[in-house]
Amino acid sequence: MNRLTILSLFLTIALFAGEVAPPPLSASSAMAGFAADPVPRAGIAGCEVATPTGDYAVAILACEVPGAKGSATWTVVGGLRDGRMAMHDGIGLRETSGWLERKGDKLIGTYRRPNLSPMQRGPVIPGGTISVDALIGADGAVSGTVAIEGRAGTLKGSIVSSVDLVAKNAVPKEATWPAAQGPIAGGCSATPSGVPTIDEIAAARLVWRCEENDIGRGMGNVSRMMHKWKDASAQRSGSGCASPLLHEGRIYVKYFVPAPGAGTDPAAKHANTLATEAAARVAMLDEAKTAGVDTLPTCALEKIAVAADDVVLCLDAATGATIWKAVMRGRGRNWQNHKAGPFDMSPAIGGGRIFALGTGGWLYAFDARTGKPLWEVEAGYDGSNALLLAGEVIVAPAGQGWGGYAVATGKLLWKSPTGRSVSTLSAWVHGENHRLIGRLGTKQAPKNITCLDAATGTELWNRPIQVLTIGRGLGPGGITISGDHMVAYEDEGPGGKGPPKAVLAAYRLTPAGPEPLWRIAHAETDQTSAADDDAEGDAESGTNIGKYKYGPVHDESVPVVVHGAFVFTADLRVVELASGKVVGRAQGAVPKNGGYMQAMDDLVLVRVDGTHGSSMPCAWYKVAKDGSARCISGPLPWFPPIGGSTSSYHHPLFYPMAAGRVFLRQDDGIYCWDLRAAR
Repeated sequence: MNRLTILSLFLTIALFAGEVAPPPLSASSAMAGFAADPVPRAGIAGCEVATPTGDYAVAILACEVPGAKGSATWTVVGGLRDGRMAMHDGIGLRETSGWLERKGDKLIGTYRRPNLSPMQRGPVIPGGTISVDALIGADGAVSGTVAIEGRAGTLKGSIVSSVDLVAKNAVPKEATWPAAQGPIAGGCSATPSGVPTIDEIAAARLVWRCEENDIGRGMGNVSRMMHKWKDASAQRSGSGCASPLLHEGRIYVKYFVPAPGAGTDPAAKHANTLATEAAARVAMLDEAKTAGVDTLPTCALEKIAVAADDVVLCLDAATGATIWKAVMRGRGRNWQNHKAGPFDMSPAIGGGRIFALGTGGWLYAFDARTGKPLWEVEAGYDGSNALLLAGEVIVAPAGQGWGGYAVATGKLLWKSPTGRSVSTLSAWVHGENHRLIGRLGTKQAPKNITCLDAATGTELWNRPIQVLTIGRGLGPGGITISGDHMVAYEDEGPGGKGPPKAVLAAYRLTPAGPEPLWRIAHAETDQTSAADDDAEGDAESGTNIGKYKYGPVHDESVPVVVHGAFVFTADLRVVELASGKVVGRAQGAVPKNGGYMQAMDDLVLVRVDGTHGSSMPCAWYKVAKDGSARCISGPLPWFPPIGGSTSSYHHPLFYPMAAGRVFLRQDDGIYCWDLRAAR
C-alpha cells in the first residue's frame, strides 16, 4: 500500500491569518482581466503535497497474445510501490483501471484497457480485461502468462529494484536542464559531461516510465471533438505541453488534470466549448445513450470539465519514482482541444526553488527539495509562457507584458515597457550580470531585438533585427545564446505576408550591443524552400524528408550549438560558431512541420514532426569534435519503440538531456532512455 505523507494540506483559508481566498473560477476570468500589479500572498491555499514512501521497483514486461489476425504485442512499463503497480486505461487520468501486484515470487493482477495502441507503434490492438499470472526469479526475471478476455499468451520481462537503478542509472547532480530550452546560455544543448554515447540509436535502452499515471497528452494529439462522446470515451485526456526539467538528479514537470465538478461558478464556461459544464454533460449523455451508455464515465467527464488541478511533480531521475507531488485542486482551467490551449507552460528551476505557471494565471513557487509551497501571485496567462530564471528574478507574464518577480517573495519588481510579442525570451549571463534578450511588442508586431537588465527591467539596447519565429501561442524565440554568442533566425525581407528572406546570423554579445560575426542566407544554400507538409504519413514513411523550410533556418525552433563550438543547422550543416565556416554536413531527416532540434555532448536530436502527436518521428546525429557529422538513426525517422508519443502542436516540447540520458515526455508520462555507450 502507498503511504502518503501529507507535508502541506491547506484546506481552508482560515488556516492563514489575514489570507484572502482565491477568486472562484468564473466565465470572465479566462484570458484577461488580471490585476495590473499582482500582490503576492504567503502560501498557496488548498495545496496538497504528497511524498510516497516504501519500496520501489520498475517493471518492464513484454506481452504477446496470439490471434486469428496475428499476435497482439505490447509492453507494460511502470513502477511498483510496495509491490503494487497502478494501471491506467489509456483514456482517463483520474482513475486506475486495475493493479498488478507482487506476492512473494509471483506477479499477478487484472486491469482493463479499451485498446493498447498508445503503448507502442503499430496497429490498434483490441483491448478488454487483461490478466497477468507470472513468476519472478531471484534475479528479477519475470515469465508467465497474460490473457486478453481469456485469450492466453506469454509475458516476459524484468523487475529492477530502485537500489539497482540508482547504482546503474544515477544522474550526476551537476547535470542540469533548468528551463524549457536547456541550460542558461547553453545553446539548447545539455551541460557537457564527457560521457561516451552510443554509435547507433538502435542501442538506446529504456530504463523507466514515471510512477504517476495522470500525465496526459499534449495538445498536438488530442482531437478537436473531445467534447463529443465518440472522442471523449476513446482518446486520452490532455494535460498541456510543458517541457520537463532536470536539476540535481531530479525531474520536474508541470501539468494539469481535468477536475470534473470542481468549478464553484455554475455559469463558468469551458475554455474550448464555451458551454457550461452542466450543459456539456447533457449534450454528451444524449450522444452516449445512442451507444447504449446511460452514465458518463469519469474519463469522458474529464473532457468537458471547466476546472483543472494544477500539478507540479518531482521524480527521481535515476528511477522515475515520485519524490513529491503538489496539487492545487481546481485552480486551473481545463483545455481539451487540438490546436488550442496551453502550448508551453514549462516551469523553471534554480536557487532551491521550482516555479510554475498554472492555467488559471497563478504563478507558483515551491521548495524544490520538499515541494513545500512558498508563494503565489496572480500573474496572467495567454496559453504559452515558458518561465525563465535570471539571477534572483523569475520572468513570467505580468498582465499583457513580461514581468520580473522576486524569487524569494513573488513581489513584482518590473514590467516590460511593451507587450510579450510572440516569442519567449533568452537569458544571457555576462560576468555577474543577468540579462534578457528577445522580441518585445504587442502580439504580432515585434519591436526589433531588445536587451533588458533582468534585475530591473531596464532596456539596455535595442537593435533593428527582425527575428524569424512562429508557433502556436508564443513562438520558441528564434534566438539561442551560447556563452557570449547569439545565433538567430532572421528575416531580411520587407515583412508582411510574403515569404521571408531567411538568414542564419551569429553575433558576439557585448554590454553595448551585438557585434555581427557572420551570416548565411537561404539563397546561399543549395536547398529550396518548401511549404510545410501537414501529411503525417510523410514523416512516418520517410518520404520528402529532403524538404527544408528555409535552408539553414527553421522558424518553429531555435538554433542549436554543439560542443560549444558549432551550430547545427536545420539543413544538417555544421557551422563553426566563431567563423561561420561550414565544416561538416550530415544526411538524413530534418525538422519539418513543427520540428525542432536539441543537443547533448556529441548527439543532436531532431524532432522531425512536432505537430502531430500520434507518432514521434525523430532523427539522431553524431557530431565529432572536428565538426564532421553522421546520422545514427538510419535513412528513415526513428520512433520510440515503447511508450507512444505526444506533441505540443507547432511549438517545441523539449526534453531534458544530460550525461547520456534523455527524458522523453511520451503518450502517458515521462520515459528515461539511456544513450550511454556500453561499458
